[in-house]
Amino acid sequence: MVLYKTLKLYVFYSYPIRMTLTKSISSRINELLIRNDKSKYWLINKSNVSQTAMAKIFRGDTKDVSLSTVVKIATAFDMTLSEFFNSKVFWTSKVDYE
Repeated sequence: MVLYKTLKLYVFYSYPIRMTLTKSISSRINELLIRNDKSKYWLINKSNVSQTAMAKIFRGDTKDVSLSTVVKIATAFDMTLSEFFNSKVFWTSKVDYE
């Protein structure tokens, strides 16, 4: 469980027992949005990922997220891929990489 303080509101962010890689990426994006006090709209504009593609990631409607999309998202947050994937959400052995 991760705790973020945003605008005097404490948000508890917990991870489910098992997740697909897409859901893990979605969780990481949400974690970064909360931490940086940014909106999904900001991310879509900053990353140049289409609104449709981003919505599919957040809903889990896509089985695979392309590496180029993850690079665009990480770049929007001024992060390397290594920094993006350096999160507890990916450390667990309960992520389904299929």
